[in-house]
Amino acid sequence: MKLMKKLMKTIQNGINIINIIVLKKDY
Repeated sequence: MKLMKKLMKTIQNGINIINIIVLKKDY
């Protein structure tokens, strides 16, 4: 249960980083 929460947070952080990179590429 604790591992799943950590995994979900890691995935969310990864998505956020990808979104920032994509947004920077657009400008």
